[in-house]
Amino acid sequence: MEHEEESVLEGMRVIECAGGINGPGAGCILGMLGAEVIKIEQPGVGAWERGIDAVAGTGLQLPDGSAIPVHLFNHSKKSVTIDLNKQEGREILYRLVQRSDVFITNYRPSVIERLKIDYETLSGYNARLIYGTTSALGGKGPERERRSFDYIGQARSGMMMAMGERNDSPTVMVGAPTDQLGAIMLAFGVLAAMIARERTGHGQRVDTSMMGAALFMQALHLGICLFRGKELKRHSRADAKAPLSNYYKCKDGKWILLTEIQVQRFWSRFCDALGMGELTDDPRFMTPERMREHAGELVKILDEVFATRTRDEWMKILDEKVGLACSPIHTMSEVTEDPQVLENGYIVEFDHPTLGTIRLPGFPVTLTRTPAKIRSRAPEVGEHTEEVLVDLLGYSWEEIEEFKNREVI
Repeated sequence: MEHEEESVLEGMRVIECAGGINGPGAGCILGMLGAEVIKIEQPGVGAWERGIDAVAGTGLQLPDGSAIPVHLFNHSKKSVTIDLNKQEGREILYRLVQRSDVFITNYRPSVIERLKIDYETLSGYNARLIYGTTSALGGKGPERERRSFDYIGQARSGMMMAMGERNDSPTVMVGAPTDQLGAIMLAFGVLAAMIARERTGHGQRVDTSMMGAALFMQALHLGICLFRGKELKRHSRADAKAPLSNYYKCKDGKWILLTEIQVQRFWSRFCDALGMGELTDDPRFMTPERMREHAGELVKILDEVFATRTRDEWMKILDEKVGLACSPIHTMSEVTEDPQVLENGYIVEFDHPTLGTIRLPGFPVTLTRTPAKIRSRAPEVGEHTEEVLVDLLGYSWEEIEEFKNREVI
């Protein structure tokens, strides 16, 4: 039986004063869940992510002059331009706060205080307001004002010393992962505060950070360090103590990952499938303890074996003859064409009026009755200013013209 489609956050209104990914990413998530998200931007300029022209040497400008991050993190929103440096602009925002449920920002504390958009001020206009902030290192402590970007979230959370080979220099993950992690956790916190407000009737402040989100993601590693007083060693491919939890280069230059913890269960089938049945009775590898002692030797053997066939050939052999846990190691380009990714809606198509059919990240959680989805294209700077000020806030057209003349909107 089909149900009429609804959205999780239908009827909820969110104000976003944020730039980059860490803040706008949270607004985007809430928009996909059905909230009306109103993004506040500087008149004539817009939020700073609109001007990002390259990342790691890769150009981000599209044929229509827009930047890729705009389409990734600002869809499913409205855009209103207000100069919050002016008192008249702040008065417009305060009126909007009275009619909204949530306010989110990733501005630094000093900027928030200067613009008079802090929690104490805004909650004075709406006691039920949920006020969310996200930053690099957290809302407390001596470095709460530090100007930061994603790499700092990775550096301070230990991520850069958890990735890469054991004796390599620190390794950075491209693509701003802690920016997005912070956004996800801010959206998560806002949703929790919404549930709390339904029970108590009160709004509250919600605060998270890139560093905090990245630490929470690494709970196992962090927990072992807390209990044992030492961190996990970084992976060493050439000397992996569990050779069946390692990765190997195949004949076509592509890589395959093995990640099997039940080695004894699959060892005999694994050896036979790879054409090295003689290793089944090799005393160097007959027990997990002996295998760890001779791990480097086994890795060299497996390197030679996997180099004899393509990755797809090995995947077929391992799936059909062994059944152990394994996977191709995909490049991001390969991910975009992975049938498993597409079947689950992790990448979706969207018809854009100037760019044509584009593909964007889909929502990674399936909700059968209240699905999340891309609800509208990313707006132009200030596209909804008049609509929001007139229809929602009740300003007259004469007042709108005065605001424009004084460059308030």
